[in-house]
Formats: sequence, C-alpha cells, structure tokens
Amino acid sequence: MGESLPGKREIGRGASIQRAQSKNRIRAQPLGTVAGLVGESPEGDPSVASFVYEPFKVHAVELEDRITIQTPEGVELELTLAGLGSRATATIIDGLIKAGVLFAALIFSWLLSGLSENSAAIATAFISLTAFALLIVYDITFEVLNSGKTPGKRAAGIRVVTSGGGPIRFTGSAIRNILRIVDFLPGMYFIGIVAIVITPNHQRLGDLAAGSLVIRDRRPTSFSDQPHGINAIQPSGSWDVSGIDAREVAVVRQFLERRADLDPATRDRLARQIAEPLRRRVVGPSATIDAEEFLERLAAEKASRG
Repeated sequence: MGESLPGKREIGRGASIQRAQSKNRIRAQPLGTVAGLVGESPEGDPSVASFVYEPFKVHAVELEDRITIQTPEGVELELTLAGLGSRATATIIDGLIKAGVLFAALIFSWLLSGLSENSAAIATAFISLTAFALLIVYDITFEVLNSGKTPGKRAAGIRVVTSGGGPIRFTGSAIRNILRIVDFLPGMYFIGIVAIVITPNHQRLGDLAAGSLVIRDRRPTSFSDQPHGINAIQPSGSWDVSGIDAREVAVVRQFLERRADLDPATRDRLARQIAEPLRRRVVGPSATIDAEEFLERLAAEKASRG
C-alpha cells in the first residue's frame, strides 16, 4: 500500500520551529514493529537523509506530532512531541511521589514538634523547606541529572530537551519549573493545559520561556539492549574524547538506537556522515576502525566518564 510521507519541519541554527503535520494512520501489517527510513529526497538525491521512525502494530492507530532537527553535523533527527495525555500521566505520578514525601515530612514534623518549645518552629521550617524542594528542586534535579526525566516522565516514556534536541541544562530547567507556578493558575494547571493544546509544539509557558520541548522516548529499540550497545563495550580509557560535547553525543546515541531499523546502505552512509567530523576531534582511535564501531566506542567512552 503506497502512502505519502508525513509533513516534516527542519530546524536550522537560529531558525524557528514550525508546525509539523499530525499523522493518523491505520495499517494492517504482519504482527510486529515496522520502521521506515527516508534515505533520499523526493528528487532522488541520496545526500539528503533523515530518520523517519514509524512504529506501529496490527490495526494500530498512530496520531503524532513530530519535528525534524538539523544537527550541526548535517544529520536530521526526528523527535516525537509528547502529548497532553503522557504529560498528565507524568505529572500525576510525580505528584503522588511528592505527596508521599510530604506526608512523611508532616509525620516527622508532628513528632518533632512535641520535643521542646523551639521544636514547633523547627518543624514548621522543615515543612517549608520540604515543600519548596518538592515544588522546584525535585524537578530541576531529575531533569538535569537524569537526561530530562523525572520518575514520572520516565514512567510515562517522555523527557525534556532543548528546542535544538540537546540535553536540558540547569538554567533552562530552573526557568521552566519556576514558571510552573504560573502554568498552574488559576488551578489544576489550567493555563499550562491551554498553552500545550494551542501551541504548535505542545509547550506550556515554562517551556516557551526556557526554550524547551517535551518529547517521547524511543522505546522499541534501546541502545543498551542491542547486541553491540554501550553495555557490551568495555571502554579502553585511552581515547581523549573531551572535544566531543553532549549535543554531539546525543546525535551519536540517536543513530545507534535506530540503526537496526535502517537498510544496510543507508546505515553505513549515515554512520560515516556522523563519524567523519567527530573522528578528527578524538585522539586515540585507530585509523582502520570503521565508522559504526568508532561511534559505538565513542558513546561508550563518553558514558564511562559521566
């Protein structure tokens, strides 16, 4: 059955993000997960390549908004935006965790308040600090240190990234989470929900101010679960990978996670396209190592060093 490609958006450096077309597909295929790759432009130019990962199951319906990000290395990475449902699920899970911690803090404060005359004031201060930590610090800490994922986001299969697809940093996370207070007004996240629904990239006010996106994680193929994933490679420690930044590592991991779904020719071409500019800034690898093995070892070396 023939079908047309979904609408895509390209994000250059400094370019604004434009609306991608939603896709609603009903397909009857053999049981399993199918993935496609667009390796050529409509004119047949093989130099224009982009990931178009399209998972579906038997008679499944897929309705997704996606954006395509042009990396500095010239590789296009497609991200699936998280919808209102998955974000609500993450918020509920994180809310339950926060409520449990706050309840435990209240019990502790109640026990502490009867110990002495000053203990009541200490208990009040403890509750105030705990509430602040749960409201702001909880989300910032997990987003910055856990690849954009709080426990709720991890359970919902979503994470926070920058508008360029890179990892969220402290400043961006702090802005989006402090403005959560405004998104919550006048109650039940009303302003935030309206913003997510009407903005092209499903962003609440905090995301718009911080320049962040909430995207869905790719679960069908996990890099660490693949035969030649990071866990299967022992870093030598002899490579100097300090010249490779976090954004470039993210590009490498994106490729490694999706490579099993690519046809051999496209897989080899993209591996060489990504590896070539990075190889010049890594000290230690042999000149005879092929592109894909280089990318595997590069990701493993960076992972071993945090």
